[in-house]
Amino acid sequence: MKRRQFLFASCGLVVATIVRGQGLTPTDLLERGEIPSYPPIAIAAGINGIVEARIKVDRGQITEVDIVSGHRLLGSAVQRVLRTWRFHPEVTTADHRIKFMFELMDEEVVMRENPLIELRLPNSVRIRTNRVKAVTLDTNGNAL
Repeated sequence: MKRRQFLFASCGLVVATIVRGQGLTPTDLLERGEIPSYPPIAIAAGINGIVEARIKVDRGQITEVDIVSGHRLLGSAVQRVLRTWRFHPEVTTADHRIKFMFELMDEEVVMRENPLIELRLPNSVRIRTNRVKAVTLDTNGNAL
């Protein structure tokens, strides 16, 4: 868990540099939280799409998370990860709408890979991953 948060904080530094060029202030940025992930069951089921979430922030803490639209399975993952996020404490009160775009790429892989995650905060998050190919294994665990 700490490793994921550390990685997310590192991503935040990159995002901060990009976002400053877009006219946003550091108080619009996320300070810490878990990295969003693509639920493995959604990958296996071929589920992709957009989840829109509305959050309320008070003194940097997310106090309310509502899933406005999107697939229920992806929405549950978004809600879980948003509850771990913390914004800059100077964000006294704010309402944000964040779109999480879950995309399955065309390439099929045998082993699950880390997804590509693009943070475009405070407006959107894009999560892309490859489909996992179904593989039949013999009794020794070798692919047939």
